[in-house]
Amino acid sequence: MRVQLVTPAPRGSRLGNRVTALRWSIHLRALGHEVRVREVLDDEPADVLVALHAEKSADALVGWRATRGTAPAVLLMTGTDLYGAERLSALTLESCARADRIVVLQPGATERLPEEFHERMRCIPQSAVPPADPPPVDADRFEVLVLAHLRAVKDPLLVAHAARLAPASSRLSALLAGEGLDPELTQAVQAEERSNPRFRWLGPLNRGDALRRLASSRLLVVTSHNEGGPAVVPEAIACGVGVLSTDMAAARALLGPDHPGLFPVGDAPALAALLLRAEEDPAFLELLRAASARLQPEVSPTRERERIAALLAEF
Repeated sequence: MRVQLVTPAPRGSRLGNRVTALRWSIHLRALGHEVRVREVLDDEPADVLVALHAEKSADALVGWRATRGTAPAVLLMTGTDLYGAERLSALTLESCARADRIVVLQPGATERLPEEFHERMRCIPQSAVPPADPPPVDADRFEVLVLAHLRAVKDPLLVAHAARLAPASSRLSALLAGEGLDPELTQAVQAEERSNPRFRWLGPLNRGDALRRLASSRLLVVTSHNEGGPAVVPEAIACGVGVLSTDMAAARALLGPDHPGLFPVGDAPALAALLLRAEEDPAFLELLRAASARLQPEVSPTRERERIAALLAEF
């Protein structure tokens, strides 16, 4: 089939919407489909539309229905769609109504959508591949990593605040990698870096460098208030790196409700306690690593590709 894939993230962007679009395009081409990735709907022939982001790609869904009639349309829901506000926006619900299938990245997202859309929903978790050449773990420091662009919803300074609570004997080093999308938050991160010896901002990293840095870290730390399906979690799982995360729906769905590394949203002391425990207790650190290792089959590219193939087979 000819697939038009619309994403609001422009070419060259490091944003999750672009990363997801490119990963899907690779899977679709491997399955034998023709794929065009665009920021807006074009007039070229296509059999199926895949639109990322219910609000920002709403015009693409409207245009598709106006020009292609009943040709199938897939809406791939993002974190901003699902958790950007207390309730889903009217525009998001309109996009859901126009889509023949609604794809979510983790099963916990079902509870955010009205029951009338549940039959159309398909869960296709994101896949990841570990780097072929990960650098060695720094034996002298207990490095933990936050991979998040600087936006308020990501709460990127939480790990820095937690690192300040570490005892003098700790070898903790908290690293943050991501693009400074919010100028005010970027200034705050820069100021924190100057005054906090346990915290360093690495700036934006390309995907390969980010994965290598992740693979050489002791832990991934997810500090977001909410996410639709954070891609960094499957990446950590693929790398066999343990995860500490805020106790949000996406984390519970991806890691399991009994995952030992969950902590309350915005709670720096709770995060600090988990970081110290992981540093001082090898058994706890291994428990977190083992939890990731058990989940590796779920994040394999083969499994994601099979689920995409099954989705398109419905049409």
